[in-house]
Amino acid sequence: MPSNPQEKLRFYHPTEFSTGSQRPSRRVLIFRGLRLYFLGPAAFLVAWLVSDRVFLSAALGTAVMFANHAELEQRSGYLAGLEKSLGEYVRDFIRKARFSLLLISAGLLAGWWIFGHLRGLFQITETPASLFSLDPQSFAGLGLTLFCSAICGDFLVYWYHRSAHSFGETAFWRMHTVHHSIPYFTAAYGARAHGLETFLTYFWYGAGAGFIGTQFQETFALGTLVMLFMSAHHINAETDVGPLKWIFITTEAHRWHHHQDWKQSGNFSLLLTAWDLLFGTYFCPRPFDGQMGLEDFPHEFPEDLLSQTALILPQPYQSLKDKNNTLPLKHS
Repeated sequence: MPSNPQEKLRFYHPTEFSTGSQRPSRRVLIFRGLRLYFLGPAAFLVAWLVSDRVFLSAALGTAVMFANHAELEQRSGYLAGLEKSLGEYVRDFIRKARFSLLLISAGLLAGWWIFGHLRGLFQITETPASLFSLDPQSFAGLGLTLFCSAICGDFLVYWYHRSAHSFGETAFWRMHTVHHSIPYFTAAYGARAHGLETFLTYFWYGAGAGFIGTQFQETFALGTLVMLFMSAHHINAETDVGPLKWIFITTEAHRWHHHQDWKQSGNFSLLLTAWDLLFGTYFCPRPFDGQMGLEDFPHEFPEDLLSQTALILPQPYQSLKDKNNTLPLKHS
């Protein structure tokens, strides 16, 4: 086994690198899972309902998410040797996410604006606008707005994500390799993605909201909830959510999505399990026991933003692939 933790973790196996020999009780795992997925979104929603300031509430929800994820990864790590203090965790997250928040906002706005105008142009629905608009005095109105927008956007994102895996080494897949290059899960590593892919992912959530007729404040709230929720997918912690795994995508299911066999990985939904179940792509037969990463890039993958961005072009992608194939294997 290699002595360098960062080197060996590129080829980790969960049974070799888990932090303890005795697994926590299922009750403890479910408590962790509920806290992982719902503490940040709950903080955001409560702050928004109390203050009616969506941007300030989003900042608060994000801060709670940072603290929650950092503590979970420190105390209940799925892989050993990755624990960080809260300050290190935040710095690492910011370094890997970089322009993500800007791209998320831009994608949401673009999708919402374009599909909102298309909806009006073609009069897609005659539903009264008040049904899908937030009534400040109506908790039910807020819930309906977010629920319908999330379902519509997630359906679009499911097919966008699935297409990246389904048609060979297209531009969509070359972008997606940036995210699939992560060698193991931490919430900070999970933020690694090609900038254009981040834009396009949230573009489709914005499009779903625009199609429904959602106002931009609620669309921004939807994007915040999606971001807070999806940050839990890549946590370095062992969790469980019980039967809720049949409602939304969990960390364990997403580990299988990051299996090296990217063509057969399944679990293309980013929020709701329903799409994978409906279209036959759900796959989580047992606790993850494979290898993550990219089989075509076993040795190295660029860490700098410029080189990652260039991989959307065929020539830089093929050059990196050829370089990896000519390097000698380091591990058996």
